[in-house]
Amino acid sequence: MNNHFKLYLVLFLSIFTYPLLSDELIKQRVISDVEIEYEYNCDSIVLMVIEDTRERKLDWLGNNSIEQIYEREIQSIQDDKVDCNGVALISNGSKLKINYGMYVDELNARILYYQSKL
Repeated sequence: MNNHFKLYLVLFLSIFTYPLLSDELIKQRVISDVEIEYEYNCDSIVLMVIEDTRERKLDWLGNNSIEQIYEREIQSIQDDKVDCNGVALISNGSKLKINYGMYVDELNARILYYQSKL
């Protein structure tokens, strides 16, 4: 076969296979770009943790409150539960690794939790 024939054959085949390949590539890209959005996530519950610690003044926080949570990481997330880790900025200026999250109990109430992470 001469080189021109090979070139034409490749071009001819690519005309018919390109739309199929491009559709598949588009589907793969869309699937990989879709991110499930949950009502509650590691970012959305931070304010609840902050407000709760300001009200409670817990012993394990030295009667201080959590003012911010940095380095937020999702440990697990589902429709009825989110579990996170992060570094809490305490009102006295110290930092503490914490585990925090929220889940829905059997009465359909949303339960917030947070604790120091050893």
